[in-house]
Amino acid sequence: MMHTDVIRANNAALEDRSEHPCPKPLPFMRKLINRVAPSPADVILDPFMGSGTTGVAAIQLGHKFIGIEINGDYLAIAQRRIAQASPDFHLTINLTTKDLTREHA
Repeated sequence: MMHTDVIRANNAALEDRSEHPCPKPLPFMRKLINRVAPSPADVILDPFMGSGTTGVAAIQLGHKFIGIEINGDYLAIAQRRIAQASPDFHLTINLTTKDLTREHA
């Protein structure tokens, strides 16, 4: 018998649907983090943070979180959502940016 790991997501569980084109359901991200990083000592890295759902889930589960986002609008959304999820979370934002679009013009 073959064992398959499947995490089902309910699209109705999507929050902030209008703020990002590809939001992930928060319950789904909590389940995923619990599977890949069961210890709160594990640090969660999201190199394409978007609106911050993975960060919110990680913080709610007691993990440290590192998020990277190139889009300043999405970064602002993620910052707001993470601050709402955990007002005591120490949020450090490095706003050093490089405009990659001008290098290729």
